Amino acid sequence: MKRELLQSILVCPVCGDSLQKNDEILVCAHHHSFSVTHGIPRFVENSHQANTEGDDLIHGLKLFFKKYPKVFSFLYYVIGAWFLGKSPQKALAHLHEGSIILNVGSGLKVLRPDVINIDFQAFENVDVVADIYHLPFRSSVADASVSECVGEHLRDPEVSLAEIYRVLKPD
Repeated sequence: MKRELLQSILVCPVCGDSLQKNDEILVCAHHHSFSVTHGIPRFVENSHQANTEGDDLIHGLKLFFKKYPKVFSFLYYVIGAWFLGKSPQKALAHLHEGSIILNVGSGLKVLRPDVINIDFQAFENVDVVADIYHLPFRSSVADASVSECVGEHLRDPEVSLAEIYRVLKPD
């Protein structure tokens, strides 16, 4: 179900054209190509997009613990709950199943089974590996977007917000 949905909403992040699957590669009419590994589209090869200047230790720890999903999830849910207000699950509760919801910068976290997880790393549970500054989705396609604990790591958060806004459906 999620793979079929992705196929209908993904576009080339370079030119915005539709993508066709050819073996394990997605190709647009302008011949931009992107690999598909184990069913996961990869729109970035160099996946180190975060601004880690000043937070190298924290970033390194997060990458280390993300190699161990159960430990990371435990730490995230126990320690992270102290720092966050309304949880994304509560914020999305009013959206019915079948809504197109993007979790941009998802890491390992699964909010709901129908949420599309996007990250610049191919972590467990990531559906699309992509650059937050060039999301590979059609404009005005998503009903909602979540981006939790991501903005502070971006070199240009305003550009990423504009890109997320582009893929959201108008009110």
